[in-house]
Amino acid sequence: MKVWNKIEYTPEVFTELIKNIGVKGVQIEEILSYDSLENANIPIYGLIFIGKYFKNISYTPNILQYWDKDLIFSKQILKNIISTQSLIELILNNEDKIDIGPNLKELKTSMREMDPLSRTVSFMNNEKIRNEHNKFKVDLSNELNINDNTNDNDNDNDDIYNFITFFHFKNAIYEIDGLQEGPILIENNVDFNDWTKKIKDTLIQRISIYSNNEKQFYLMALIPDKLEQLINQKDLLISKKNYIEKKIEGNNDIKIENELISLDELNGMNKEQLEEKLKNIEFEINECNNGINIEKMKMNKYKEENEKRQHNYVPIIFELLKQMSEQGIINELCEQNK
Repeated sequence: MKVWNKIEYTPEVFTELIKNIGVKGVQIEEILSYDSLENANIPIYGLIFIGKYFKNISYTPNILQYWDKDLIFSKQILKNIISTQSLIELILNNEDKIDIGPNLKELKTSMREMDPLSRTVSFMNNEKIRNEHNKFKVDLSNELNINDNTNDNDNDNDDIYNFITFFHFKNAIYEIDGLQEGPILIENNVDFNDWTKKIKDTLIQRISIYSNNEKQFYLMALIPDKLEQLINQKDLLISKKNYIEKKIEGNNDIKIENELISLDELNGMNKEQLEEKLKNIEFEINECNNGINIEKMKMNKYKEENEKRQHNYVPIIFELLKQMSEQGIINELCEQNK
């Protein structure tokens, strides 16, 4: 079996990872409070709950024995793979809402008739995903000649994280935990626009369990690409601004190509109302520009952090230690510390 490296569980890693695999128009963002989730003005495609594994005997979920074959559920068996496995599984279960790209479409088609364990094996053998996953952690064992075969057989539960996803699928809310025997049905007959409100009690219960047991946890969301959304919003506002300016100038023979812009409200306004509307739109354009700049800075920071993760510092460290040893610096430092 080829090695899957351990990677960090951060939004910047997950966001670049899924983009490299071919998923378009989405990103991963950490949720710091339920209020920010509840008041979000963008769609939430799914949630990822990450917590240190511990056995909770009080939790008795509604585990399904039979479920829709379009719902992708696979078993979690290797700890270094489960972060990417859970993330990709969440994306596969949102194919009707987002562009998952050709790589994942092919993967989902191949998995469709498989049992949960066979799906895991298929995922583990996917070279494209494994290569992109491994970019985010330099495999030091190759440089140090350390046998890394025991990575995923480590029985130290303090280092094992459980990845649980929540999402809306065919008018129902599901929980996927690969350590269980099947998907968990949380609630039926739920509209997509309401699902994050309906999941609130489940999340609060899960968070309280971890908090009461002094366990560390993270909550992340799969959301639309913010930068892309802001740029599209700005383009709409600029088109509307140009239309209003021409209306104020007295030009009534105006054609506007963007079908997303509603002109009914504008056509019923007098000059003073149009001028007031124009001020509001210019303010909104400035707000979009501020948001775009913030997102660009954030993405640049993500890129820098990920480049550091993907760089192998071992050779330069060895060379530095070698030079320090040859010049007697290491012995001198040891004597000083004595």
